[in-house]
Amino acid sequence: MAYTFAKVTLGYAEYLESLYSANPEMMQASYDEQQQFIFRDGFGEADYMQSHLESFGVEAFTIIANCTYLQEAWARERGLSLSLDEILTEQLRELNPTILFIHNCYVHDDSFIEQIKAAVPSIALVIGWCGIGFTEEWAARWTRFDAILTCNPAQLHDFERVGIRTGLINHGFEKNILDTVGEHASGESYDVLFTGSLIASNGYHQGRINLLTQLVRAGLPLTILSKPLPNRESFPEELLPHIKPPLYGMEMLAALGRAKIVFNSHLDANRAYAGNFRLFEATGMGACLLTDAQRNIDQIFVPNKEIVTYAGVDECLEKALYLLEHPAERKSIAQAGQKRTLSDYTYAHRARSLHAYILDNIG
Repeated sequence: MAYTFAKVTLGYAEYLESLYSANPEMMQASYDEQQQFIFRDGFGEADYMQSHLESFGVEAFTIIANCTYLQEAWARERGLSLSLDEILTEQLRELNPTILFIHNCYVHDDSFIEQIKAAVPSIALVIGWCGIGFTEEWAARWTRFDAILTCNPAQLHDFERVGIRTGLINHGFEKNILDTVGEHASGESYDVLFTGSLIASNGYHQGRINLLTQLVRAGLPLTILSKPLPNRESFPEELLPHIKPPLYGMEMLAALGRAKIVFNSHLDANRAYAGNFRLFEATGMGACLLTDAQRNIDQIFVPNKEIVTYAGVDECLEKALYLLEHPAERKSIAQAGQKRTLSDYTYAHRARSLHAYILDNIG
């Protein structure tokens, strides 16, 4: 069955601000020029789902709803002066999709869906994505979704328990990145690298922060690339010198490729299940991944062959130091991990799973 797919997503505000600050000429570029510029930078999912769905004959589109310069360019080209919310409505009205995929259910919940479905009657199926953070309080605000997909088995069970139709789809890595990341390949090399957020709030990264702090205290040569800390004064003093400004998109992916070891620690709220972006980005870029031993990790990778796992700070430190001292073994694991990701966890696989789910549920 043929269908038209529209994905509504949001970009990190810090990323968009840094991208346009570094490239101010893009602020007045056309909608298509800006969109392709952002997609080429490879941040997040870029247009990967769109491009791979198109290989199945799907007419697919991606809207970055909070990118002000981009969205205003779309409106300007049509002689419209509208708010961002109004622009999004008009874009969907113009695209006339059959499938609406909402990437952030916390922002675009039932009230948005009701308004959009009234304006765009072509929509036959509304699918949401929620990687983490669901509590039963949200169930009352997500009744208009036909399904909400996730990468977290614990959350899958939560959705099923409250009667939300759901499905499990892993994150992925875009294989074509390896052909385009070369221009960003030069730069600092890292012994042990962590890239990601450090939010000291319950359910977020407190466990990660504690672990990183203990590793630094033990003398591990660790570099942390993370966005500015909102409550910097509350962080352990010895951790702060290891935190450097974040990298995004192709620059971040290239940094992963220049690391001997990429450290990974899941959110506290993951409840002992693995599945975050970093699993696939690090292995896809050919780094040796050192990740927490979540209960399902051996269903994704083969521990100690394709990745290395740890349970607690002592084992993490021991294995990190061992890998630094044994480069041949580290390289072998990195190569096996990359081979597994490129074989089983690309965006082509992710799009195929989503396409099959849509066909099974479009009615």
